[in-house]
Amino acid sequence: MDNDVIRDALTTPYVTTLIRVKALQLLKRPGFRRSERHDLEQDLRTQVLKMGHHYDPARGAVSTFIDRVVDSAAAMIIRDCRRLKRSVTMKIESLDRQVHVGEKPQAMSDLIDSGTVCRRLEKEDCSPLAQAERTSLPI
Repeated sequence: MDNDVIRDALTTPYVTTLIRVKALQLLKRPGFRRSERHDLEQDLRTQVLKMGHHYDPARGAVSTFIDRVVDSAAAMIIRDCRRLKRSVTMKIESLDRQVHVGEKPQAMSDLIDSGTVCRRLEKEDCSPLAQAERTSLPI
């Protein structure tokens, strides 16, 4: 019976907005991409359904229960993301390391162009050529 209450509550405007807002908050953190929004929302909803059997109407409202579950699920998603970044299997290299390009060694940081940095940060292309194209007036 409690799972029916939880399922019904998942379709309310409050819970739908709560889950959407929490997913958008997660997307502002490093390690998440805008394209993952729907996946994050689905993960949060799934966690609410998994934890639904713990809901006790005598202890509080269903919206409060869902709020706590969503907050905990978001914290676990962040923890899992950080864990992947610290993985032992990941090879970490310093951008100060010298690599041979042609005849002379260069720091790896010198080889990264601004377009690459913008793509990694999911920003608009910030290269000088792209900026000039955006600011030029139509003929």
